[in-house]
Amino acid sequence: MKKTNVLFALLLTTLYSSPAFARVYRDKPVGHYATSYDLRDYNGTFLSFMKEEIYPAIAQEAFNISGSSRDFLGAIERGEGVEIRLTDDVSTVHVKYKNPHDSDNPERSGRSFGLVGHESGTYHYVADASYSHFLKSLEKLSFGSDKELEDFYRAILYVLADCNTKYMSALGLEAKKVAADFVAVYVAEQYRHLINGRDRDGDEEDLGIVSLGRGHNWDDAHLQVTLLAAFHGGQSKEYRYMVYEGELTNSVFDQNTCLYRRFDESERNSTEKRSIQLYDYWQFSYRSDCPGRSGVNITRSEFQEMGKLMTDTLGSTFESDTVVNLARELEVRTSGNLIKEIAEFFVNDTAPEKLPNGGKKLVEAIVDFIMESHRFADDITRELVIEE
Repeated sequence: MKKTNVLFALLLTTLYSSPAFARVYRDKPVGHYATSYDLRDYNGTFLSFMKEEIYPAIAQEAFNISGSSRDFLGAIERGEGVEIRLTDDVSTVHVKYKNPHDSDNPERSGRSFGLVGHESGTYHYVADASYSHFLKSLEKLSFGSDKELEDFYRAILYVLADCNTKYMSALGLEAKKVAADFVAVYVAEQYRHLINGRDRDGDEEDLGIVSLGRGHNWDDAHLQVTLLAAFHGGQSKEYRYMVYEGELTNSVFDQNTCLYRRFDESERNSTEKRSIQLYDYWQFSYRSDCPGRSGVNITRSEFQEMGKLMTDTLGSTFESDTVVNLARELEVRTSGNLIKEIAEFFVNDTAPEKLPNGGKKLVEAIVDFIMESHRFADDITRELVIEE
């Protein structure tokens, strides 16, 4: 492997201390939250909950920020920001977000934490979850028990469909951590998506929201990659493939090489690749200041192509009933990308605010589909590699 020079090592030190990378704390005190919502008090889609309650609450709390703009842990200890309680021992907190009308990049502000294991004012697990941390934790979960993985997906999907946290309460400790981080990141990204759709002619006191914005649909990207993890978790070592830089491959450049979509032939030829990991859907954007901003939306073309290839193969080659059933529930064609269709259903202003029977038919159809993609992952990948 080509050695990293001293200058780049210093750059990485800076990056690894930035919000692009996780900070996980153990047994940390959490303050009393005056602005607190218990998700168990609501029913209806999570998007309607975000629009009606959480978006205006986070925006209003922006006026109460104290201390350093980056003192996130201190803010949590003081009970600043907005808390969303999911179960007796799982919460998310959202601190130091700017008001949507702030002129200084409000979409880039704030941090969201997943909290698990409440006891006497402290939480065993307090995570400032980055995409890298979340995807590594999710990948580990996807390599484990099929039942635990299925339970995880059922838990987060019922939260999105009906603010229903019953299934999250039943998860084991490690799965709860991943679920808490999923919700924390989802809230953060959905707040930013809603900021992009704000009434730009309104003033700071007008916090009403009409629709999601056309840009900053990072919540949609977060959900798609989370759902694709079931497929990748089912791949054995021999068939660990993903779409990367537009091609189906089993090897990639590590993020710290800064070579994703940077086609410097001499650099690429002298840099060793490694096998793929789920967190390779998280990348740094390449500009003149590479490494630049990071996220999963940067790889949208890759994960959407992977979702399409997986859906097409499962539906056509293996004639899966789960593809047909899910397409019927979503009212879309069986061909295409059902991972994308699922995300667009939940992150779409035209979706109903409440789903029949708490979204049970839809959620169970999604769980059946993604778990079948998990079980048939090697067969699906083998077909795709042969076609290549």
